[in-house]
Amino acid sequence: MKKLNSITLVMLIACIFVLFFTLLDFAALHDIFYDYISQRALDYLHITTSELLPEWTQTIGEWQIVTVGLFLRFIFLILNSILLFFHIKLPKNAIDKA
Repeated sequence: MKKLNSITLVMLIACIFVLFFTLLDFAALHDIFYDYISQRALDYLHITTSELLPEWTQTIGEWQIVTVGLFLRFIFLILNSILLFFHIKLPKNAIDKA
């Protein structure tokens, strides 16, 4: 039971970490919404520019935050599912003895 409590504590800390990355995702997506533009989008809209777009319009850092956040949430959900599975499958008398 002590091992299960340790794992539960680790998962709680991971949950807080993932919540933080969810807030970062929101901020990154908000920034992407207002700053992102690509040459492909401009070509689709038949808009030409006299010079190349600035580097910041690609919002590379924001896309990296979104990618890392998605990866962390995926890993967290898999680990959380495994923890819940073992918690459900653990016999009741094993919990009472611990």
